[in-house]
Amino acid sequence: MLKIIRCEGNGQGSCKGCNDKGIWNRHWTCFLYKIEGQEGCYCYEIKPSIEDFKSGHGLNFIGDYNYLVMPGELAATVSLKIPYHVGIYVPEGNELICAKKAKRANRARPVSEILLMMFRSANRDYRKTVKKLEEMKNG
Repeated sequence: MLKIIRCEGNGQGSCKGCNDKGIWNRHWTCFLYKIEGQEGCYCYEIKPSIEDFKSGHGLNFIGDYNYLVMPGELAATVSLKIPYHVGIYVPEGNELICAKKAKRANRARPVSEILLMMFRSANRDYRKTVKKLEEMKNG
């Protein structure tokens, strides 16, 4: 059985086994975990529909271990289009079930670049939210 430990603390963690004590932001699609005996950068990308899967956005697979999180029906439909090394999680009730385990694919980008992309994404989401709030305020 794998022992999975989520990063803890007040600073953003890195993909080096969570030594930096990361905090969590629900808008990021790359979450940092330390998995006992299998350390690396675990990336999770959420694809709720076939339209999202085919949109051309995402499917970057930049981590050491990459997973797609999607409904079971979608996973069955697109399974042949998912690279061999990419794993799949599907929701079942209130849990996520691993339908396909990811294979290690050593990342081509340094940890610093992955963190920069995460911060950039979080900033983009923040700006979108601020803009929506301003639009609601101004009617």
